[in-house]
Amino acid sequence: MLRFMSAFLLVVGLSLSSASAQTLPLPSVWKNARGSEMRIWPGPTAGSFRGVYTNNAAGFDCQGIPFDLVGETSATAVRFVVVWKNAMKSCNSITAWVGSLIGNDILRTGWELAYVDRNTGLMKTLRGSDVFRRVP
Repeated sequence: MLRFMSAFLLVVGLSLSSASAQTLPLPSVWKNARGSEMRIWPGPTAGSFRGVYTNNAAGFDCQGIPFDLVGETSATAVRFVVVWKNAMKSCNSITAWVGSLIGNDILRTGWELAYVDRNTGLMKTLRGSDVFRRVP
């Protein structure tokens, strides 16, 4: 699964860029405009983090269930991935976000969701953007 996540990030061309000395505050909780929430804490290596992501976006499957996330940060640049599968449910999809930290409490991201179409069995993708705000 780790190879799939790495390949997915390469295929979608996600890259990090550094702009200043601020870094992603860890641990922290973030919510986006759609009500989805991520709780993150430091990962096992420098610049990495892990956590859980709970999707609450209307119109998407797997709502209200926490899924593991893994990510990296470098200065203000942030990227993270959620594989939408856990012990309770498999959504046959993966989402990658890449973005920039603005100050200590705003994270602007673009995302790409790859999923298996239930009708055709083929992989499809959706793209969008999210603005996360840090929850005090």
